[in-house]
Amino acid sequence: MLNNSQTKTIGKVIAIIAATLFGVIVLLVVAFIIIWNHDDSKEYHYTTEYGDTFTVSVDGYLGKASLSCSGYRFGCGIQYYNEGDQIMSLCDTLNITCYEIDGLTICKLKQSNQMVLLSWLAYDSYKEQRDELQRILQLDEEARKYIELPEIKNSPK
Repeated sequence: MLNNSQTKTIGKVIAIIAATLFGVIVLLVVAFIIIWNHDDSKEYHYTTEYGDTFTVSVDGYLGKASLSCSGYRFGCGIQYYNEGDQIMSLCDTLNITCYEIDGLTICKLKQSNQMVLLSWLAYDSYKEQRDELQRILQLDEEARKYIELPEIKNSPK
């Protein structure tokens, strides 16, 4: 059985441990809030000579980048984006406008007013866009200089 002074000593030790744990938890919460609120994300805006406006968003923590184009339901990831990368215009014809950034070819199909990544057209889920681009390429000699349809692959599961 513990005497009164031993009980007080154990109580003080427990109080010190509890206060220390509470202090550590408070410090961790404060550090987490500071890190969480420190937004290191960046956005780069590009307006092309043909009037399309692209935005590259870079996540500062993970370094992942994504590309979107205002006015279109278009977005994709960019694997190796560097701050100096530019969007290059490949061609602009009556039926199609094509751009390239970081090895990605982006096609604006003017008839359907859609924007697609050329590599997406290898998959069944983009059959309509592939068919439209195929029709464009049959009629548009200028576009054929810059664009080649990718081989059809099985859709990813």
